[in-house]
Amino acid sequence: MVWTVVGDSPAPDRDFTRPLDVNEVAFFRDGILNGFSDIVAHDLVHTTRGSLFEPSNVAGTWIALKRVFPLLGATTKEIDNEVPGASFTVAEADLTVTRPREIVLLTANSEAEVRRFADQLISGPRQLSPNLLSRVYIFSRGDNPGLYHGVIRIAHLITDGISLLTLSRAFLDILLRPRS
Repeated sequence: MVWTVVGDSPAPDRDFTRPLDVNEVAFFRDGILNGFSDIVAHDLVHTTRGSLFEPSNVAGTWIALKRVFPLLGATTKEIDNEVPGASFTVAEADLTVTRPREIVLLTANSEAEVRRFADQLISGPRQLSPNLLSRVYIFSRGDNPGLYHGVIRIAHLITDGISLLTLSRAFLDILLRPRS
């Protein structure tokens, strides 16, 4: 599939779009109906550097990750052609900011509490939408300072299980990099 620039805005305000292929349309429709194929990564980090998980560091990490994996910042919409389908749109502006509800910072008092939350992400109401294909939840542990959980919820439309492991590792690699 070919990406097309929408309009004539110069960088960094360009929007790119492309139609979804047949498999992607199936995942798009699954997401609209129930999100059964959405996936979750859950990582546990122990650190003495609590500043790693300060909101500005988490936001900077997520923005850096979106620059590497721009579909994290994509949106989708239904299109009516001869064969109904859908398309991606990636706005450069969305890759330089965190959008509302993209990052959620929470506190948990046990690992079981975080696991219940992750299970609810899988089996409960869908937390993603055509305008928000990925989210990251960071839990600080009230019962164990220095322990953090990173939970990434992502539409299968833009990744698969193996790719999510790569994305999760990249998130942690970027998070741990010294900032200049």
